Amino acid sequence: MQQLPLLLLPKPQRSCFNCRWVWNPKSGANALNSAAGDYQGTDPTTWGKQYKAWPGPGGGLKTDDDQIDGVGVTVTGRVEHLVAPLGIATLDPRYSWHFSGGGRNVTQVSYHLRVTDDQRASVCSSGEVASATSNLVTCSHGSSAQRLEPGRVYLWTVSVHLSDGSVASMPPQRFSTGLQTRKDWDPSAEFIGLPQKVKTAAGKEVVCPWLRKSFTVTHAQVGAATALLSVASVGWHEVYVNGVKLEEASVLIPSVSDMHRRVLSHQYDVAGHLREGSNTLAFWAAPGWSQLTWPNKGGESNTAGTSYNISVAPLVMAQLSVCSGECSMLVATSASSGWKATPSNL
Repeated sequence: MQQLPLLLLPKPQRSCFNCRWVWNPKSGANALNSAAGDYQGTDPTTWGKQYKAWPGPGGGLKTDDDQIDGVGVTVTGRVEHLVAPLGIATLDPRYSWHFSGGGRNVTQVSYHLRVTDDQRASVCSSGEVASATSNLVTCSHGSSAQRLEPGRVYLWTVSVHLSDGSVASMPPQRFSTGLQTRKDWDPSAEFIGLPQKVKTAAGKEVVCPWLRKSFTVTHAQVGAATALLSVASVGWHEVYVNGVKLEEASVLIPSVSDMHRRVLSHQYDVAGHLREGSNTLAFWAAPGWSQLTWPNKGGESNTAGTSYNISVAPLVMAQLSVCSGECSMLVATSASSGWKATPSNL
């Protein structure tokens, strides 16, 4: 297999590489509705007297004198509209939840929101808040305001106090924060790619190269709670760890952006893909949107149209960290750290 030279770009100093995080959610991103009863805006007492009886949760009938039963309530939640997201683009996320099951006309009376790090150490606790709000709630309560760090994994849960006197709690859910700006990245991480117009031995120009590196993982690092891979690319990328593609269902990552202003990045959880001893991290890179040029509209002579064209694309910057309380760097992209490039079949 032909070995290709690597191109090392200077570390970006301008806001065009102010890396923020983009998502390819596998579920809808609609906001959750408030966890109110089935008959919002009505007086359940009046409704019960008018109809004398109404269906209970088991399909039977309940009369006015029966107590509403909150047993069997399930609480589910999202962070920034997503279920267990990776690399959210904020350090002050908003939490949403709703509950299902239990009796009719059971509403939320108060909630208690808690956030911990991956070692279950408390990061934020709202205390019990007397409110029916359950959509896009931030965790803040006096001196216990939310203080999240970039590139870390967190757990969150919420206990919901219901109008029937019962309490329903959501099992802890994971999420992670993205690297918000270039300064959040490790100083050793750099954009790498190929020199312009590199050709194979057959004379074909290399457009979509493979970039790869082997590295060693210790027994302790394999057992770490979290292994986060952050990837920023000028153009599209696919990630492979030990020959296995990450996020098989995801394509065309990252999303569309004016790459003269910013480079979008993506985060992966690779904890289940690492093994003790030698490992290989590989990127299949393509120019993607970085080569797009849109002409001006209507043939206007005073506008130059829109151009995303970046001649040195594709480029990739990545870092892999393992965290178990404290985080340590495993590997980062750098032309001086043993990264290799080979042509692909495209």
